[in-house]
Amino acid sequence: RSISVVKYYTEFQTLEEVARDYNQNWVTAIEMLTDDIYLGAENFNNIFALQRNSQAPSEEIRCRLDTVGLFNVGEMINKFMRGGLVVPNHNSAASSLGSDEAKAMNSMLSEDVIRNPSFSPRIGSQTLFGTVDGTLGSIIGLDASTAAFFNALQKAIVKVVNPVGNLKHSEFRSFRAQRSRQNARGFIDGDLVESFSDLDPLVMRNIVEIMNKEGKWNIAKPDNEENTNAGEGCVLTVDDVLSMVEDMSMMH
Repeated sequence: RSISVVKYYTEFQTLEEVARDYNQNWVTAIEMLTDDIYLGAENFNNIFALQRNSQAPSEEIRCRLDTVGLFNVGEMINKFMRGGLVVPNHNSAASSLGSDEAKAMNSMLSEDVIRNPSFSPRIGSQTLFGTVDGTLGSIIGLDASTAAFFNALQKAIVKVVNPVGNLKHSEFRSFRAQRSRQNARGFIDGDLVESFSDLDPLVMRNIVEIMNKEGKWNIAKPDNEENTNAGEGCVLTVDDVLSMVEDMSMMH
């Protein structure tokens, strides 16, 4: 049995199950990211993300937790803890705030401190994890625009850089259980995207050219949210990608 969501009734002092994950996972750690999104780790060195559709009209849908993310970490996680290891830098902190707060913060900082605000990651939840091998890691929530950017970067790197031992990245990070294997989804490999800054300049340019050609790094945002990555028709440069990667690297 995997993760279940229960509701506590104070007047009756009882718990009632309101939703559950019907997949079979031997869970080793759990973290509640939002009221409807949950992060889990299991004994085959994988992590998974579940979402509850609490506003769905059907009771059958409301009581089911849907899998929205799968990823193989490579080590068994036995502890999640909300928070981060570093204080966000000014540029990233401003990008994660509302537009008015961000403008107020930017006005207090000198121009030489703030880089191009069009390319700065917007983050949500921050979760630390510990493994049985002693590794510490960080899982950072991203808004749709930032996630699309790094997902496009990840796919471009995989196309250009030859993996060690010809082990495909999709196979390396696939969700592997005792009787099943599924492609990773819903997560971005931070180790892979941060390796961009260590690549040869020519390789960097090839990766950015692929991102510009495919165009999937820039998605339309909801009407009530500003597009902080770039305007329509914008062309990425190597410096733009490096700026995003370096900002993310300083968040953990």
